[in-house]
Amino acid sequence: VGIDPQRLRPMLPCFRTAFDALTAWVEDRERPPASTTVPRPAGDGATDPALLNTCSLRSGS
Repeated sequence: VGIDPQRLRPMLPCFRTAFDALTAWVEDRERPPASTTVPRPAGDGATDPALLNTCSLRSGS
């Protein structure tokens, strides 16, 4: 993240969100969302709290 904070962000928040979604699909039999690429929100990956602590699987969030 420190190398290019305008293009990179920490991976852990997105990993946690994706793992929770996978658990819901498998254990709760929820339907997965349609396949898509989720764009990275604008912001500085090294300092923006929204990029450091959260990650949405919704496109445009």
